Amino acid sequence: MAIGQEGWETPTGTFEVMQMIQDPIWIHPMTDERIGADDPNNPLGDHWIGFWSDGRNSIGFHGTSNPDSVGAATSHGCLRMFNPDIEELFAIVQPGMRVIVMR
Repeated sequence: MAIGQEGWETPTGTFEVMQMIQDPIWIHPMTDERIGADDPNNPLGDHWIGFWSDGRNSIGFHGTSNPDSVGAATSHGCLRMFNPDIEELFAIVQPGMRVIVMR
């Protein structure tokens, strides 16, 4: 799993699943650039499980278009997973489920 890089640390605490999207669109948090679900460069991969939002930015579990980034502090705060792993998690998670993020 990848976590947030310096300056974009993944928040810790207790949250709940707020949003589940298959084939999500990614919006860059700094530039508002949009990358469509069908774009192979979409950094979210094929699944999104959101558990935090400030109304503009969101944080959640998602897949990746760059599997080499998994295992390091490389995200903008999200928990980035290998695509087969997020697909399996997506199948068993439901909105409202509790999410506990610890360091």
